[in-house]
Amino acid sequence: MIETTPATNVNARYRQLDSLRGIAALFVFFSHFFLIFKIDGSLALALKASPLGVFINGHSAVMFFFVLSGFVLSLPFISNEKPLNLAEFYIKRIFRNTWIKIKIYMAYNERLADRIRELLADAKVDVFEKRMFSGLSFLVDDKMCVSVAANDRILVRLSPAYYEEAAEKNGVELMMRNGKAMKGYVFVNLEVLQTGKELKHWVDMALAFNPVAKSSKK
Repeated sequence: MIETTPATNVNARYRQLDSLRGIAALFVFFSHFFLIFKIDGSLALALKASPLGVFINGHSAVMFFFVLSGFVLSLPFISNEKPLNLAEFYIKRIFRNTWIKIKIYMAYNERLADRIRELLADAKVDVFEKRMFSGLSFLVDDKMCVSVAANDRILVRLSPAYYEEAAEKNGVELMMRNGKAMKGYVFVNLEVLQTGKELKHWVDMALAFNPVAKSSKK
């Protein structure tokens, strides 16, 4: 039974939910620990496949936070301490969440961006950084080369000759626009970019195509 004193008080704390919130926060912490310190890819995959994988399942913990937020938001109406005005409620929520959603949409993995910067610096190419593709793009010779996109992944521009082969690889997704795949662009998920060698492979493919790619300028 969930304890709260009193049960009808909207400001009451639910101790069991506080405990679950703390446990979920630990899951998120361990998930980021694996990403920041670049734990070996094979070890991470083996751990995820085991019962212990729950400890690094940060995405599920975040989903729990969303569910918990929905429960908390409903408390004033469930307790009858506040009359339910749907129009007022939705207007407030829309305006309150719009800016947050914009920031989330434009968010990108800064550690991953730093890793790409290091690789491009070693390649000694002319690089320009620009916010685009819902993240941070690296333009080489004024051409989009590779981008750190939202949802912990990178967008790679590569030769159409290798596009179909690359699309079949693990952790790779097609870039879609208006329901159609954009040939020459693929998303690569962070889970297959754990090591420097893996990330360098994709950056090198983008750099190899860059000299013959069309300019990003219009």
